[in-house]
Amino acid sequence: FAFSGCVSLSWVLLMSEDEDSLSNAVLEIDDLEYIYIKSSYPTVIDPNKIKCPKLKAIYVPAASEDAYKDSWTQYADIINGYDFADGGPWND
Repeated sequence: FAFSGCVSLSWVLLMSEDEDSLSNAVLEIDDLEYIYIKSSYPTVIDPNKIKCPKLKAIYVPAASEDAYKDSWTQYADIINGYDFADGGPWND
């Protein structure tokens, strides 16, 4: 529940490589538009626990894009490969 009460975040960065750390994640953020996930393998997130009506894109390591799309079929159309070495909104 790390993001509990954070109703106006526009993006989050999930950095864990530990699959279990996101298995019980609850993302219920009204204004969330972008999720950045640095894990190189698809973590297990229950799609029923992601309630972000404005979600536009999920960014994952470029080399893992296909694996995420295969595992997270409900989000395949908004999953994008990303080069985290280039930085991101957290550098602004």
